[in-house]
Amino acid sequence: MDNKKLIKTLLAGGIDQVEIAELLEQTNNNSHLEEALTYLHEAAGQSRQVKLSYQIGDWVDQQEGWFTLQQLSKDFPGLNPSTRDSQIRRFRIDGIIEADKNTAGKYRRIDGKSDVIDWMNSDVNTALDLRFPFGLENYCYLFPGNVVVIAGTGNAGKTAFMLDTARLNMEKYPTVYFSSEMGDVELKHRLLQFENNGIISLPDWKVEFRERSANFADVVRPGYINFIDYLEMTDKFYNVGGMIIDIWKKQAGTGLTIISIQKDPNSSMGRGGQFSMEKSRLYLNMDYNKLTIVKAKIRKNPSINPNGMVFTFTDITGGCIFENIQRWDGSI
Repeated sequence: MDNKKLIKTLLAGGIDQVEIAELLEQTNNNSHLEEALTYLHEAAGQSRQVKLSYQIGDWVDQQEGWFTLQQLSKDFPGLNPSTRDSQIRRFRIDGIIEADKNTAGKYRRIDGKSDVIDWMNSDVNTALDLRFPFGLENYCYLFPGNVVVIAGTGNAGKTAFMLDTARLNMEKYPTVYFSSEMGDVELKHRLLQFENNGIISLPDWKVEFRERSANFADVVRPGYINFIDYLEMTDKFYNVGGMIIDIWKKQAGTGLTIISIQKDPNSSMGRGGQFSMEKSRLYLNMDYNKLTIVKAKIRKNPSINPNGMVFTFTDITGGCIFENIQRWDGSI
């Protein structure tokens, strides 16, 4: 085997450059050794470049969302900036990544995958058999994997709506309720109101109550009716859309998640505005003594448009019973 083939074979086998040089010294006379060592140096450099290119490519493939050059350099200590930049430039030319238009040194992996929608073989009779306060189930369909959002002002009755919805559906679906505000004592007090009003006894609740205040996508359970009471935001309200999308993805096309968010009294939408509505299939607003269907994506009765429909009520007895419910035209 000549020197070039031998060097390529040994490098491909992971043999160290120093060991290869020692072997060449033992098997070559002076006239061929210098030429062989020169080729070894060049081939080893190329081999390192190829290996590094693959390693950086694997790193990029593992990134979710946006990444920065600083992150890449941190994970590859000693990486020459010019080598790093040339790799990034090649990935951009090859259509593997794209640069952020507003932030220098920020990129994301382009994901060209898309799942085929097998609409022909889908079952249109898979709508969830749900019940809601105000009889909202009469106005729109909800399907596995959907998201419902209820935006409300403080003390408007969001928790009463959420707890009653959990009660109405817990016999049919596994149900988990994530609360960011209520501890054990307050929760028991709220549930006692249902018992005191003759609605349901404490031992009959088939709901798993858990305390959680952030990163709800980490705990949402596919196949369950998930309640998030509530999705807290103190700033950067525009991020709410991304939070809801993450929750929707976690459901993996199963179950349902009902999300409560805060709303300014003077606003027609919850925090995050239009971003909070985009992924929902049913979007509700709750103000003092009033519930509005802002968005109902799929009507149950084509002749009745529930979008903009308003329900009024006079009180929430015991924090659990909506009294004297009337639709905007006076009908129940």
